[in-house]
Amino acid sequence: MEQVVSSYLNYLSIPVSESYCEQRIVSHPNYPSLLSIADVLQRLGIEYQVGQMEKATLEDLPFPCLLHFEGRGLVFLKREDDLDDQNIILEDWDGIILKAEPTDTITDKEHNEQYRQEKIQRGLGITLIGVLSVLFLLAVTQVSNLLMLLLFLTSIAGGIVGYLLIAKDLGITYKPVETFCNAGKRTNCDRILNAEDATLFGVFTFSDAAASYFGFQLITVVWAIFGATSPLLWTLSAASVLSFPVVGYSLYYQWAKAQTWCGLCVIVDGVLVLQAGLFAMMYANQMVGLTSGQLLPVVGSLLLFPAISSVILLLKDRLQKASESVRAETIAKQVKHDPEVFTQMLLQQEKADVTPFSHEMTVGNPDAPVNILMAANLHCNPCRQAFDTVRQILASYSNLVQFSIRFTPGMRKTIGELSASTYLIRYWQEHIFGQEDETGCTEKLLADWYESMDPEVFLKSHMADDIMENNGTQLAEQHYRWVEEQEIVRTPTFLINGYEMPERYQAKDLINMIPGMAALWKNKTLSNQKSVKQFA
Repeated sequence: MEQVVSSYLNYLSIPVSESYCEQRIVSHPNYPSLLSIADVLQRLGIEYQVGQMEKATLEDLPFPCLLHFEGRGLVFLKREDDLDDQNIILEDWDGIILKAEPTDTITDKEHNEQYRQEKIQRGLGITLIGVLSVLFLLAVTQVSNLLMLLLFLTSIAGGIVGYLLIAKDLGITYKPVETFCNAGKRTNCDRILNAEDATLFGVFTFSDAAASYFGFQLITVVWAIFGATSPLLWTLSAASVLSFPVVGYSLYYQWAKAQTWCGLCVIVDGVLVLQAGLFAMMYANQMVGLTSGQLLPVVGSLLLFPAISSVILLLKDRLQKASESVRAETIAKQVKHDPEVFTQMLLQQEKADVTPFSHEMTVGNPDAPVNILMAANLHCNPCRQAFDTVRQILASYSNLVQFSIRFTPGMRKTIGELSASTYLIRYWQEHIFGQEDETGCTEKLLADWYESMDPEVFLKSHMADDIMENNGTQLAEQHYRWVEEQEIVRTPTFLINGYEMPERYQAKDLINMIPGMAALWKNKTLSNQKSVKQFA
């Protein structure tokens, strides 16, 4: 389901990270419902519509779009022909359609950073492919013998298949590979690869053996090509002879015992048989003989095999543990970011006095169902990071959230005789409060300070001499008195609809729950008994 959504967004040329999008959908508390997709699209700033159509009006479908099938998830339709090409049984369609609007801008700052990192990684991947291609061409130009060239090419083919086998073990899938592995009724790669008989000593699988062998072979062949070390071929030819029992057992097991075939395994068997023929021809042409082995090259190449095997097993183990960790984290986030779970914990906190000041520094929708109040210090780096998250929340859910901020006294004489918080509060009251774009100017004022947290830099755009001389305002003292009365001892401290946010939550967790929280607080009347179960 999540892969269908990311494919759809990419088809619309929306600059979205597939991994980020898919992870956000999977970790959503309501996955795999449409709500999980809608919330993620809203977080990314992608406009969308969800509607219901009559099956008789299929010609009016706004292609491209996503159709929702109860129990099957989503189907991506690029054009009308896809209705026939994908053999869609419309009787199962519940009439629900999702249509996203193309955009060049993603508002999710966290996504944009990951997307930037992925672009860098893709660039590095292209560079790696380029380097390997050059090395391949150099190796090919060094080969003057057709048999060595074929051996080199089959080693590369075996290495690629070995990688694909390891990828399947790690849960990394490629659509063409999956199609190939399940092409016929008696073709099932997963059944063969996951069988107990495909494991040696409980840890060394057929995938590990194939990847290790062809990795060892490829390195040895390249070594032989560039080093013109023919004794290395003796090691490879001996290994080829030893592979015959492996090929025989593999074919016997698939045909007689499992009674199903693994396409990738058959390719490996075919490469091994082909290479055996190549070594036989090399022996006939006296390129390799029974006495051509030399101690040092043979020992060196033999030590290479366990080294490569160990590296592959270690990397595979690390990747498997990382994958398991990601899955566990995803499940934990589904629970942690459940709005009802969060609200239940929230209502167990003591309720603070959040009566609005006559002059309150607020951003967002004044009628929003979710009110976030942040007690902050202008010299606090965690406060700066939290405010960045709040800006992301406001960008994604401006209609659902009202944000207010109140300051601690901070450092004295930061700006002249005033603390930075006193100066900023006075500046806001004199130059922003009551203005036509008060909300936008308030957000910009806070953003300008937290961008550098440097008074000299801040004063370049917000200098006001009258503020330095003005001692009449009591708003700053009202901020500090409130902080003292509410016993705010750490910053940032968040109050959500009057309740202090539970300690195990951070500001970045809020962005995952805003739509669900808004629905809870908007549609339900909260009782004073601090329990979600008491909702009417």
